[in-house]
Amino acid sequence: MARIHGFYLDALARLPKDELCSRYHYSLLKAGHRYGPRDPVSNIIINTIWYDKAYPPSKQFTIQMMSTSCLMRIVARSFYGLVSFMCARYPDRTVGQILQRLQEVNAALRQAASSFRGPDVQVAYNAAAIAASHPVPHQQQAFLGLPHSVHMLQLACTRVMPNDRILSSENVETIATLIMPPFADDDELNQQPRPEPRKVDNTTLLVSSHRCQQFWAQHELVLRKVQVTLAKFNNSKVHKYKLHFICGVNERVSGPEYNMNIGYNPGNPLKYYHSHINFLATCQDPQSVHAPAKLFFAECGNYSPDESWCLPLNLDQDTEHVRCIYCEKEGTRIVHPAAHGFHGRDIEFEKVLLGERLFRGSDGCAYTNNHLYVKACHTRF
Repeated sequence: MARIHGFYLDALARLPKDELCSRYHYSLLKAGHRYGPRDPVSNIIINTIWYDKAYPPSKQFTIQMMSTSCLMRIVARSFYGLVSFMCARYPDRTVGQILQRLQEVNAALRQAASSFRGPDVQVAYNAAAIAASHPVPHQQQAFLGLPHSVHMLQLACTRVMPNDRILSSENVETIATLIMPPFADDDELNQQPRPEPRKVDNTTLLVSSHRCQQFWAQHELVLRKVQVTLAKFNNSKVHKYKLHFICGVNERVSGPEYNMNIGYNPGNPLKYYHSHINFLATCQDPQSVHAPAKLFFAECGNYSPDESWCLPLNLDQDTEHVRCIYCEKEGTRIVHPAAHGFHGRDIEFEKVLLGERLFRGSDGCAYTNNHLYVKACHTRF
């Protein structure tokens, strides 16, 4: 799961900022699965662009932060799709053997599967799309499994998608033109079948509206914190960075502590002192202007901006094996630095291992190793 999560961070870093913030955040979370005949990152990008072109959303809105739980949901669905593809492609192998094979090839389907030709491949893609909850599994099966599509995907990757560059708006339009069938003009795309609107009850409507309000409130608050923290980082560096996209947030770090004072979260007596945030930023140096966005980790003070800091990460070193008790407790996948201290590591982790309590809120929840393990096992996607 950590490796697949890293592939999604790479894909977000290579998509153009304007399109990502306005359109592709929707299609990536909806159908940007990482299985396909190309490398994992290219598969995510191509599936995202294809779904946006074939099934554009009825309403667009611009965001600069992706819901952390939604990102983990598409990561999990891609994992289900990978395993289902391999099980359908190689029915004589056990699930354990398939998982071992995927582990050996770093979850890359191109290396795990010996061939992407033949009728059994389309059956495998259909199984993958169904397991991954793709909105239109039969369409994705045809898109990824037909020989003509495989040829066009290869053409799009070799011509327009170099690994060391961020894609431009022109690049993504070229990719969309190459991968769409020749007969699928704009009029025909607009006639693609859409699911019928579903009437919901008042309770569901109120819950949905409340969650939307929560997201937008968090969006504005986290965006301000990241902008302040990145500006502070830029003041001490020669090469300046510009925010690309926010891709992971846990606002419940260093807590909870019972406090009735109105502050960061009015009306909630449980006080958390810090937030852990992952965001992508592009270097503004002329020599690096076309490089993919760089992943950053930020620890921001919820009450004191002076406590905020951030630093760039190396995905190859920092994606795995770095634990944080606060992010694990929330079931949130945040990439933490391997060579830099932060709250939730070192002394705090030692206290947890020794059975000591760090904070005790009104909910009676204590940080214990068993609690962290159970929380990780029961995190829902």
